[in-house]
Amino acid sequence: MLYELYTIIMAKKKSKKARISPKTVSKQSSKPVISVKINESARIEKPLELDEPETRQEGKTPEKPGKDSGSQDKPCNEPGKTQDKPESNLKYAVIGVLIVLAFIAATVFLKGNAGNFQDSKFPMLTDDVMVCNNNNAICFLQNGSWYSIGYTMGTDLNAANNYYISADTVAGVNSLFSKDKINLVFGSVEGTDPNNAQLITTASPFSYYLGVYYVYEGQNKTISPYLLKEYNSSEPALIILGPGTGANETSLVFDGKNVVVQGETYEDLKLVLGKLLIVAIRED
Repeated sequence: MLYELYTIIMAKKKSKKARISPKTVSKQSSKPVISVKINESARIEKPLELDEPETRQEGKTPEKPGKDSGSQDKPCNEPGKTQDKPESNLKYAVIGVLIVLAFIAATVFLKGNAGNFQDSKFPMLTDDVMVCNNNNAICFLQNGSWYSIGYTMGTDLNAANNYYISADTVAGVNSLFSKDKINLVFGSVEGTDPNNAQLITTASPFSYYLGVYYVYEGQNKTISPYLLKEYNSSEPALIILGPGTGANETSLVFDGKNVVVQGETYEDLKLVLGKLLIVAIRED
């Protein structure tokens, strides 16, 4: 009897434990689920604007060391102002340096060219006379328009202008061409040497332009040509020597009395005569 009663009591206890155990297990297993639900509901129930700063922080570029983060928003609050970036400042500084260097280079280049021309007015020879037609002719101003006489110098007057002569020679040329009579003397050889004809032909453009210029300026000049072997006047003269006719160098000099032009080749002679024409017209 006692054994049966003990068995019934133990059976009831086991039955009670069986009924309590699922609840306990349920409570223990539900805790993490409730925790997750609380976190999810917290993110859903919070206003969206509280999450936006986190989104903006993710899209923002990292601040550089040394930058004052406390004042970074101040420029943005001022109308019309933007925050300067070091990269932009460096870029503009480099551009500025390049512009300055380009300006300096251009200035040096232009000054160098002006020095080569020996003056900054070329191709102007006077206010109404200038070098034209690709530096191969002289043009004259008439009624507001420039006119060429259709006769070339046969040489590059730009290159001729670069040809150096001394200040004494310039003064001697100006003295000779300021006279009313200009004696033009050509070197010569004996007999019928073809160098005589070639020498005169080479000097013809110079003589022609000089005569046209004096007529254009209304100056009464007399140009008297001679052969060197026949010239015995004591008056100063322009003496022109070419290949085979007395030239031993290429030069334009004033010997104290005469202006002497020499050309070792006919091309050299044309170049030096071009320089002589420029100096004679400019009178400087």
